[in-house]
Amino acid sequence: MALGPAQPDYLNGALRLQTTLPPSALLSLQLEIERVAGRVRVERWGPRTLDLDLLFIAGQTVDQPGLVVPHRELTRRAFALLPLLDVMPEACDPASGRPYSELAAELDRTGVRELENSRAGWLERGLE
Repeated sequence: MALGPAQPDYLNGALRLQTTLPPSALLSLQLEIERVAGRVRVERWGPRTLDLDLLFIAGQTVDQPGLVVPHRELTRRAFALLPLLDVMPEACDPASGRPYSELAAELDRTGVRELENSRAGWLERGLE
């Protein structure tokens, strides 16, 4: 479910990766990927070709201008938390220590639906 002005439905997913980049450099890379994909930021939460967010870093928190990790709204947004749990089911909220899976069970999932066999397809191809 998109935040902001009305826009077409879109897919939301998560990627788990290991990198030596510091969080600020990873964010810069994400913004460059969005730009190359044709994203032009005109209005906050406006229609987009691609939206990459740095939501969570295992064992680390970041609070600096332009970057807060975990994302401040992560525990309130099923459309972000559920894909995170697909790739990192053991993730816990660093502030409370509660598993994100418990927090996700409490969320309103209106407008969020899982694609049939989406995760199973990744697992079959060894891409977990």
